[in-house]
Amino acid sequence: MAVSCVGGCGDDNDLDDVVPPPGTGGGGGGGGGSATLTGFAVDNLVSDNAELAKRVDPDLVNSWGITPGLGWLVIADNGTGKVSIYDGDGNPKTTPPASGQIDLGEGITGVVADPENKFMIGSGANCPPAELIFVNEDGQVIAFNQAQNPTGGTVVVNNPGANYKGVTIAGNNLLVANFVGKEINVYDTNFAKVDLGAGAFTDPNLPADFGPFNVMTIGTDVFVTYAQVDPATGDEVKGKGLGVVDAYDFNGKLLRRVADDGDLNAPWGMALAPATFGDHAGQLLVGNFGDGLINTFDPATGEPLGLLADPQGTPLAVDGLWGMTFGTGGTGGNPDVLYFAAGPNDEANGLFGRIRPVSVTVTTP
Repeated sequence: MAVSCVGGCGDDNDLDDVVPPPGTGGGGGGGGGSATLTGFAVDNLVSDNAELAKRVDPDLVNSWGITPGLGWLVIADNGTGKVSIYDGDGNPKTTPPASGQIDLGEGITGVVADPENKFMIGSGANCPPAELIFVNEDGQVIAFNQAQNPTGGTVVVNNPGANYKGVTIAGNNLLVANFVGKEINVYDTNFAKVDLGAGAFTDPNLPADFGPFNVMTIGTDVFVTYAQVDPATGDEVKGKGLGVVDAYDFNGKLLRRVADDGDLNAPWGMALAPATFGDHAGQLLVGNFGDGLINTFDPATGEPLGLLADPQGTPLAVDGLWGMTFGTGGTGGNPDVLYFAAGPNDEANGLFGRIRPVSVTVTTP
């Protein structure tokens, strides 16, 4: 069975290698036999750089947030301000809004879909819902509705001085990670600021120079990744041990410290693995922008459960790893496969790819 090289250009339709929750097997006696090794493989699907992937998309520069939306996989391209929209094999959406058709301006970071149409653009009976909600590094929240504007968005929040890195929906509130401001900003369904009270989304034991880097709702918990803020630039500081993950309820009450593992390195991407995701089924996956590794944890206890690795045990590393999400079926991607967006080469390029469970049989002495 062919196993894709880590960081290699994957085949477009090689998901026949996806396996159910694996175990090990082998044969037998003193005459030798075989063993089944299980792990994961990385397929690079689309990049702006032809050296990184077979499909080339010039809009895909420092691809950051990724979410299932509009029935596809939606990516916020930080370097160009464009929105790339692909299926699980990297085929671009060609019908309106087509991939690259939406232009929101450089600096977009996180993105979340609003499938329940909770958040309204404007006020009044005829105002459209936000199908997608983006944030950017200038402290803006940008709402998109294809019927209202198929090529752009509406700035619904403008918070000068803020630096928004991530966004999620928790109940009827929008939560935004204000990295430089070192706080979670909360907005209601009309994008009015909400005050949840003193201490909301605050960890008293967090290092003073850490800020919320990303925020994601998983089930009934809100997970927040933290990274160290460089006071001179406002950027994240890379380094082993420079990361924390906390869990809160929807009202901002701190539930538990999920991870302060010494291996975290500017963590941003998060996803909860499905039951079909090999040896890491049901685990919280935390992607590190700093070194591209993906740590895994028990989401309830925070117990470290290792790194995603290939069948030979070599940890997977995606240069400039940002967002991660599992597919939703059809053009929204395979539900058993982890899709990612990245900004390799120090954010100079972009990359969309996938990570899938694989198994390989080897001969044993």
